[in-house]
Amino acid sequence: MSRWFRHYAGMCRDDKLVSVAIRSKQPIERVVWIWAAILESAAEIDDGGRFSVDEAEIAYFLRADEADVHSVFVGLCNSGRILEDRVAKWSDRQFQSDRSAERQRRYRERHRDGGEQEPNPDRDDEVTSPKRQRDAPETETETETETEKKETPTGLSPAVEDRRPSDPPRLALVETIKPPVAKPCAKPSDDGIVDFVSDLWNHLAGQCGLAKCRAITDKRAAHVRARARDLVDVFDFANARDGFRDAMIRIRGSPFLLGQGQGRPWKCDFDFFVSESGFLKIMEGKYAAPAKPDARFDNLRRN
Repeated sequence: MSRWFRHYAGMCRDDKLVSVAIRSKQPIERVVWIWAAILESAAEIDDGGRFSVDEAEIAYFLRADEADVHSVFVGLCNSGRILEDRVAKWSDRQFQSDRSAERQRRYRERHRDGGEQEPNPDRDDEVTSPKRQRDAPETETETETETEKKETPTGLSPAVEDRRPSDPPRLALVETIKPPVAKPCAKPSDDGIVDFVSDLWNHLAGQCGLAKCRAITDKRAAHVRARARDLVDVFDFANARDGFRDAMIRIRGSPFLLGQGQGRPWKCDFDFFVSESGFLKIMEGKYAAPAKPDARFDNLRRN
């Protein structure tokens, strides 16, 4: 049976929920969703904070692993928010006065018996603020036609009663809280920099006898985009394409990177080129060909 429950202000910024997210290594929005589902289940069951939720079902709706969902429950338990199958301190935030069915029944009995008319219990200042919307019914929402035919329990005229906030529809737990919809991740716009670099590398590889890049994986593409940012932010190139051309020229002029070094020859490949450490060494000139000695200083060396 659907009914209202008190949602406390600041729940989305609750320090304990943030702590649970950190300790369980889960996103804060996932922790808040699970906590809200627990509160709603306790309100549905209406048994002193007892709740019943299925971790596998929550994992399905959140598109998450059951182990991740379970870690959130463990964190909520360790933080004192839940005690086994009950919400801790449930009665501190949820009050019996929030239930309108019993108060309405007593009011109707007094009115029917002709006794002294008392204020509508739903409008009692000691229970509910006048600005607050009236509580949800304990039964399913009536249709407008049925409401017009019946006398309003508040004693207000039908015209006035119609202007009061309508009762919430009856919803199941999984229908009330909509799970996040998984959207395909769009690749950031990079002006074709990944294809540009792979084509430029294959052109250099064909000329210098290096291994060509046969496939662009997600990891390789991410590395290319990261190096493109480095060229602009760190090496102060006006655009990344000019920076990659400069890097290719440095490789072409390095005997070591072309496998012409002394000892055991080794050749630069595409993965080394786009890696953070390899790219940095290339741009800093670590593999540059040694400068030829100047003949003008030969006499100094002999002396």
